[in-house]
Amino acid sequence: MSQRPPISPNAGPYQSPPSTQPTQQRPPIQSPNAGPYQSPPRPVVSQQQQAFTGQRSVYGNVGDQISFGSVNGVIVSSDFWGAPVIQAPDGTLSCPGFTGPTYSDRVWDYIVFGPGLKTPGICEISIEKKRDHQKKKSAGTDGARVTFHGMTCGEIDIKITLWTPEQFRQIGILWELLFPHNASSPPNKSSKPVFPPAFPVSHPLFAKHKINAVQFVHGNGPIRGNPERARIFEMKAVEFLPPGNKNTTSTAKAVQTVTSVLDPKTHPAPGNNPANTSPRK
Repeated sequence: MSQRPPISPNAGPYQSPPSTQPTQQRPPIQSPNAGPYQSPPRPVVSQQQQAFTGQRSVYGNVGDQISFGSVNGVIVSSDFWGAPVIQAPDGTLSCPGFTGPTYSDRVWDYIVFGPGLKTPGICEISIEKKRDHQKKKSAGTDGARVTFHGMTCGEIDIKITLWTPEQFRQIGILWELLFPHNASSPPNKSSKPVFPPAFPVSHPLFAKHKINAVQFVHGNGPIRGNPERARIFEMKAVEFLPPGNKNTTSTAKAVQTVTSVLDPKTHPAPGNNPANTSPRK
């Protein structure tokens, strides 16, 4: 048995003696069918997908001619949320992936202002009309006497959904008309203030509520819509209803039946109309 050499007091940390065996390299692991290493291919992104990401530089600079499908025009600068925005020779705007008619052909989807100016995209309207009234309650009794003071101006909420650059351009033109900048203050101190104009309007819901003209008092947008490629513009308007004669104040004293209010010539009672006295044959 070999003796372990004594430990020197000046010895440093212990190191194992160098190996006398030759070092063997481990061969790389390869599949029998593997070829030389290649970096993974980059995903193929279509021009339409690039337009959604806002990579405007892939199409060129503003002012360059571009042909995209059936659209030929010039790349223009725009605040539209897609790219590129192409202006055709007739001035209309388009963008790959954002297609659709500028104006809907359904009467419930647009508002007509004055002589044929329509809202672009899809329009949704809600209207609230109510009768101004006052409740007069006597102490110690049930119920109250209600005095009516006529109809108030209708409150109108409008939402317009857009998704093409041409719709976006048209709402910009319409916005300047509905919300003029000089509507809040006069141009100079000597002139009278210019109030928001009243616009004649046409829509099936306006006709149902007998609203002929409105004044716009609030606008908001664009707001991200659903789907995400769409944007929503919101507007609030008030019915233009100048005060009439002071003859609308009344207090009901008795209950009236429907037949006493309606004209029997236009709304005959069922018993007065032979067609309503028996089942249809």
